[in-house]
Amino acid sequence: MKKFVFLIALLSVAFVGCHFSSKKKSTQILKMGFQHDPPTLDPRKGGDPTSSTVQFMLFEGLTRITKNSTTELALAEKVDISDDQKVYTFHLKKTFWTDGKPVTAYDFEMAWKNMLDPHFPCPNANLLYPIKNAKAVKEGILPLESIGLRSIDAKTFEVTLEESTPYFLELTSFCVFYPVPHHIVKKHPDWADKTGPYLVTNGPFHLKVWKPQDRMLFEKNPNYWESDLVFLEEVQICFIDNEMTMLQLYENKKLDFLGLSFSPIPLDCIETLKKDLKTNSLGATSYCSFNMSDPIFKNQNIRKAFAYAINRKAIVKHITGLNETIATSPVPPILKFQNNRTFFEDNHQEKARFHLQKGLEELGLKAKDLKGLTMMYLATEIPSKIAQALQQQWLDVLKLHVNLECYTLKVYLDKLVHRDFQFAYTQFVIQYNDIMNILDLYKFKSNPKNYPGWENEDFTQILNDSMQIKDPQKRILYLEKAETLLMKEMPIAPIYHWNQIYLEHPYVKGIHISPIGSIHLGKAYLDKKN
Repeated sequence: MKKFVFLIALLSVAFVGCHFSSKKKSTQILKMGFQHDPPTLDPRKGGDPTSSTVQFMLFEGLTRITKNSTTELALAEKVDISDDQKVYTFHLKKTFWTDGKPVTAYDFEMAWKNMLDPHFPCPNANLLYPIKNAKAVKEGILPLESIGLRSIDAKTFEVTLEESTPYFLELTSFCVFYPVPHHIVKKHPDWADKTGPYLVTNGPFHLKVWKPQDRMLFEKNPNYWESDLVFLEEVQICFIDNEMTMLQLYENKKLDFLGLSFSPIPLDCIETLKKDLKTNSLGATSYCSFNMSDPIFKNQNIRKAFAYAINRKAIVKHITGLNETIATSPVPPILKFQNNRTFFEDNHQEKARFHLQKGLEELGLKAKDLKGLTMMYLATEIPSKIAQALQQQWLDVLKLHVNLECYTLKVYLDKLVHRDFQFAYTQFVIQYNDIMNILDLYKFKSNPKNYPGWENEDFTQILNDSMQIKDPQKRILYLEKAETLLMKEMPIAPIYHWNQIYLEHPYVKGIHISPIGSIHLGKAYLDKKN
């Protein structure tokens, strides 16, 4: 009885926190839950799954990802590509910001140049490095004016690349490449920090209410170029950090959709929910990142010892329970036509102990000198359980006790980007539908998403050479050379490739969930009659 009363109390708190005073009587109101506030609404500064989910609602770019994972034109009416495939000329449709001002080529040019400014905080600037001189500008070697970006006029945007880039149009469908309103941003640099007249957007919805750690309210954007195809009048999002509470709200139809990375389903409930769960492969991988500047983990043999000691099969069987593919390669099979090559043996305990001893000898240390090792992880359910499992596996196999430290999302991401950790349980969800999205993370040490800070000239050259291969399957086979090198040096230890799960009530229709884990609500609607 006490448990029931406690549950009612939890739900009561949730209902109070999620109260919306909407005056609309429309049935087209979708209700969702997030564990955290989005760290940013600014597409130039985003990249994490929660921020991206919101940015896909608020903004739109030159292209967009389709239901079948291809890319189609969005704000671009057409694109001309030069014979050498280095120059892309985008011709824009007539579209508008929420304040009625037209979206122009200058909005794209300014947004992309901002991200490549050495002083601008952009964790995903590396995604723009295919653009001519982009990397050199970001590193302060060349002036901003040398970037291969040019607004020919208000409706014509020209992009010049360093080399032919087979996946460039796929890149532009990710929200980092979306425009920002240059007429607002120049005068109001904090334009995306809160609701109000300066939060000007161009996507299917605009943000009406944002109360941090409480709720967000999105309304249909009447200025959106396809507004006649947007059926939802409102999207209501509550912030609830308790996964069980969120599930109870869903079961009581206080939430219409539950799942994915922003509203995880409790692990203990997955078995009983299996008949209702929807599952598909996701281009995402969980792994350990070893800080290459750490005196212990700069040693390759120590890194290999920890990697080989992991029992991946036990983790996906007893913790995640979604029939995921164990990761003995860095790239999810969904990006390789379902090819999942094995680069090392899972749970190779003898080999793990061999590399530990060899690494200790090279460092001139004893096992007792590694007592202070600390692994960082995100303070949510699945990372917590996996971190504890890894801690026990390393103790059993290597006889080493690893300390654990957990942090909230914002602090955790900040420590990763600044490499303020010894080693960490991390995860990465792809941002565009191509194998390069994974391998490109480790091309340059300067990339903030290169959490280990690993760089290798041979690896970089392989990636560069692959740009000349037009056939996707041949290109993937060639890039296995880069994967081999990455797994030989082991700056990361892959653990498993994800399946994504979610729940939606039968009346929820038209939600598009992509292989990159993004949710798109522009064509969603509620069929309450059924």
